Amino acid sequence: MADINALTGISPQLREFLDGLSPAELDFLDGAIAGTVVASKALVVDSSKDLASLRHLTLAGNVLVGGAVQDASGNSVIAANGNAALGTISGSTLELTSTVNASGNVTSGGSFIIGGASMDETDLEKLDGITNGTGAAAKCLVLDASSCIDTIVDIGCVDIVASGTIASDTFTDACGTTLTIVNASGNVTASGTIHATGNVSSSGSFVIGGADMNETDLEKLDGITNGTGAAAKCLVLDASSCIDTIVDIGCVDVVATGTIHAGGNVSSSGEFVIGSASMNEADLEKLDGITDGTAAASKALVLDASSTISGIVEIDSTKVTVGSGTIRVVKTTLTHDSSATATETALCTVPEDSMILDVAVKTIVAFDGSATTTCEVGINGNIDKYIDAADWDASVHNDTINMYGSTTSDTALPEFVSAAMAIVFTSTNTGTVGAGQIEGIVTYIELDFSAD
Repeated sequence: MADINALTGISPQLREFLDGLSPAELDFLDGAIAGTVVASKALVVDSSKDLASLRHLTLAGNVLVGGAVQDASGNSVIAANGNAALGTISGSTLELTSTVNASGNVTSGGSFIIGGASMDETDLEKLDGITNGTGAAAKCLVLDASSCIDTIVDIGCVDIVASGTIASDTFTDACGTTLTIVNASGNVTASGTIHATGNVSSSGSFVIGGADMNETDLEKLDGITNGTGAAAKCLVLDASSCIDTIVDIGCVDVVATGTIHAGGNVSSSGEFVIGSASMNEADLEKLDGITDGTAAASKALVLDASSTISGIVEIDSTKVTVGSGTIRVVKTTLTHDSSATATETALCTVPEDSMILDVAVKTIVAFDGSATTTCEVGINGNIDKYIDAADWDASVHNDTINMYGSTTSDTALPEFVSAAMAIVFTSTNTGTVGAGQIEGIVTYIELDFSAD
């Protein structure tokens, strides 16, 4: 910074002023450029009293304008002497924060915008030159002092709403104007009753609440004969609550609280439901084409007049009652796995006074690995009385062997037992322990001697 005492050619008053400034204050003067704003430097206007490059200026008071306020392009925005309440300038638009009071005309080449409303010349023309109470082309309608308006030729609308009764195709309002409804393309709506002394015609629909009845809908009601079905007509019962001449009825469900009488076939693509029974086509096929006394595949069994039936090949049941005896089938299971012992045992008990008909062994889960499994069937003290190890080997048979049809030399069946007896099934893995499952089956007749 230059030494003030070394400065020459300055007045004593200026020297005294500069001498009273601090170094920081003198820095504001050092490097200042006349007419150009420099950051952190004093503002000095040029010879034309102009100042350029100023970015924002915040004022706490008024702006006194002696000439014109111009935008960045040099366009005059406002000209006034005295105080001007300015807002912001955006392009060529001036936004004022106070009310604009004009003693003359306000002229615009664009629109007047208030909130979301933008009123251009065409919009304002509809307000210019209105005569209250008189309709005019391209002008807004304004009622006169009697709330009336005339010279309207036609009104096109969706709904005409009246608080009273419309009793004719014409009505007169309180202003003495008669309006005629001609070829109305919309609806006539009244809060009271509409009375007509002649026909009510419409090229559209009659709308009542959510119902919209057009010509096609009303044709279904026109020309109905009660009790008689007709094409494209609603069904209306006669005085006896009956209706006839219906050919087919297609529906999801037919629900009747009484009896359904049909002179022809009753067809359904669904089911017949009576109570909790639901009979579909597959169910009814079991009843169709039955011959009494003869069994047939996929048909119900019906006895003949002698209460007999033939043609049954096999009945799979755990209990069949014949006369005073009951045929029963009891089963037990022997299971081998890799963690089980080499021998498995299971029992089937036959009650007293029974006739053993058959003893059988069946593989129900094939054995894996190199296991050699045999099964013996007998009683306590004679474990191979019925079937011995030589009779059945899972690695060879892997199926069923029974005493009834076998050729073994063991005790033959049938056998009567007077006391309850436990039949013992014993399966043994004689090779590597492997997984598999065997089922033991005993068939016997439990006799009832009390009936004698």
